[in-house]
Amino acid sequence: MIKIKKDTKPQILKDNAQQWTTEYVTALQQKTPVPNHIKYRYQNSEIKEALEKETHSKCAYCESKLKHIAFGDIEHILPKNKNARPDLYVEWNNLTLACEVCNRTNKKDYYNPSDPLINPIEDEPDKQLIALGPFIYQSPGSRKGELSIAILDLNRPELVERRKEKIENLLPLIDKWKRESNETFKKLLHTQISKEAESDKEFSFIIKTYLKQINFYN
Repeated sequence: MIKIKKDTKPQILKDNAQQWTTEYVTALQQKTPVPNHIKYRYQNSEIKEALEKETHSKCAYCESKLKHIAFGDIEHILPKNKNARPDLYVEWNNLTLACEVCNRTNKKDYYNPSDPLINPIEDEPDKQLIALGPFIYQSPGSRKGELSIAILDLNRPELVERRKEKIENLLPLIDKWKRESNETFKKLLHTQISKEAESDKEFSFIIKTYLKQINFYN
């Protein structure tokens, strides 16, 4: 998980967020189910495209590249149901992108203000989590880290396997960089390896941490 820097709010939300929220909250108070045309207004192509851009089409929680496996969900960091934060129904800073496993299977409607998960927009995930190889652990004393790993199942086998492959695929290049004596070529290899830890890459938190652990940046 990495921190997400929010881009400019889409124009459709600038124009409609207040009205949409009022209508949604009002509909929640009725005895009948919320009509789909109100309930799912946030599932708009302009909103989705903006979220894909700022998350680099990665799940905000597990960092899987979504378009490799699925379309991805527009995720409410704090749930929009009537027992949570319906007032944040289309609040831009409460919307992000998530994979179906993190969103629908694991997190679901988890909401506990006194025991929250890591918020990838408001929090600094790298202060709550640490990576050791392909595994993620909570930083010492981080309850948010511990809970986020457990609820989101951030060490589920398929994730660990894909992270492991990512590291192993990079090892030959790192080895070549370590042994290279030509300074110009060594710098080129360093640049190439560094790109794999940039925020647009899958599992960048794992890769960046691994590179720090082998003193790559020194």
